[in-house]
Amino acid sequence: MRITTPLEGQLWRLAVATLGAERLEQLVAELLTGYVRTHKVNMYGFLRLEWLGHEALEALRRGQRLAGAELGFFGEDPTKVAILHCHSSHLLQAIVQALPPDVLPENLIEWRMQLYLRL
Repeated sequence: MRITTPLEGQLWRLAVATLGAERLEQLVAELLTGYVRTHKVNMYGFLRLEWLGHEALEALRRGQRLAGAELGFFGEDPTKVAILHCHSSHLLQAIVQALPPDVLPENLIEWRMQLYLRL
């Protein structure tokens, strides 16, 4: 399944609404601590305030700091967070599996099942 920017934002917003900002921050830190990059060279991108919402963006930012995974060479910008693509993918897969199925829309339930079955 291809994760589009609106779908990624929807998942982050759903995660903060379901788990709460503090638990989401802890989950990000747990998932990124000791995470081994899958490529020697990795691309990065930005997750923006208008996609994630303030609480999810700040939970991601604080979780990255706790895990030592913050891309600090971009400086502090309250409207966006820099993130490696491998980290983004790893987080999204874990978040969709951490949320209860009854809060997920149908397309994310389908993706969760694909991840579970490793399709």
